[in-house]
Amino acid sequence: MGLKLNLLQNMNRLAPKVQQLDFIIKEISTRMLDRLDYIKINPKQVLDIGYGLGIDREGLRTRFPKAGIYGLDIAANMLKHYAPTKKITWLGKSYKNLICADALHLPIAAQSMDFVWSNLTLPYITDIRQYFAEINRVLKLGATFLVSGLGVDSLEQIRELGFATYNFPDMHLIGDILVELGFSNPVTDLEYIKLEYDNLDDLLSDIRIIGCGAQLRHYLSKAGYKNLQANFDKISNNGKFPLTLEVFYAHAWKDKIRGDLVSGRSVIHFHSK
Repeated sequence: MGLKLNLLQNMNRLAPKVQQLDFIIKEISTRMLDRLDYIKINPKQVLDIGYGLGIDREGLRTRFPKAGIYGLDIAANMLKHYAPTKKITWLGKSYKNLICADALHLPIAAQSMDFVWSNLTLPYITDIRQYFAEINRVLKLGATFLVSGLGVDSLEQIRELGFATYNFPDMHLIGDILVELGFSNPVTDLEYIKLEYDNLDDLLSDIRIIGCGAQLRHYLSKAGYKNLQANFDKISNNGKFPLTLEVFYAHAWKDKIRGDLVSGRSVIHFHSK
């Protein structure tokens, strides 16, 4: 989804194994659904950017039982492995409502969606502004979105092990982008989730799957593994290796006035005396 080719290939190759990370996706999905308690909407059309394991689909279906929910993912193998078993019947035809496409170039008509949802897709996006610009384009006037992502402190222990990770965005940068694009009432907040690993092999397995700039593409030599183990033990506390996720959430409305203005133009208001 605005992914570099090597990362896309990695996601397609590892699609069958991604399910071992479902616990964190489920946890953040639950926290996002809780936030919907404060967002009063009744959408007819919902777009889920970053379909992945399909975990969010069930929560959205429960929350909005009458809505048409469309799952989008750039990795075709993710859609193949985790497509819903039940099809949706509409006008006598059956659909799974899944789309294989890039989040930076959504094959969705402008002003066609009432709600856009995206759980942990942002860490894999190469152009954050374009990502939100596309969300703005497909939302109807007066519609809204809710997304989650990883902030600057995420995976800091991975960097201490010697791996490079993405430069995760500052939450305030997200807020600035939303304002610039004309969204109204943007709200961003964050929280920290701490994971713990008992051994290096489990950690390396998850690193290979999660990507975020820390993939292991090559076989580790004995010396390299031994060095990683030493660093792992050094960082561990009482035999537990901590892994920090700084999770941020962003929500805003597509402004009814400014949403579709040409860039660089603004509304002129006339008032009678």
